Amino acid sequence: MRDPHDVQVVALNVLSKGVAFDFYNAVIPVLKKLKIHTGRYWGVHADVDMQHLAMGLDLCEEVAPNSAKGKLYHRTLWQSATLYHHMLSSWVGERVDPIRQLA
Repeated sequence: MRDPHDVQVVALNVLSKGVAFDFYNAVIPVLKKLKIHTGRYWGVHADVDMQHLAMGLDLCEEVAPNSAKGKLYHRTLWQSATLYHHMLSSWVGERVDPIRQLA
């Protein structure tokens, strides 16, 4: 990636914390249903990731989608999401096509 470091950090933070927040919020109800949800571990992680996600979003300036900065955020997030997609798929032994970039 050749984007400015601040854009990379914001994009990676927003993406990773969003993925983690979604993961914990999906896992907690399943663990409760299976009666193996113990302690505060999962809930604390979800809360912290939500806070970190909000902090990352606060660093993003408001931009129009078709502005130069908006396109830069989109491209950086797309590249990061594509890498996550391949990484997570490899964990379960799946080959996947690249994520189609939105116009």
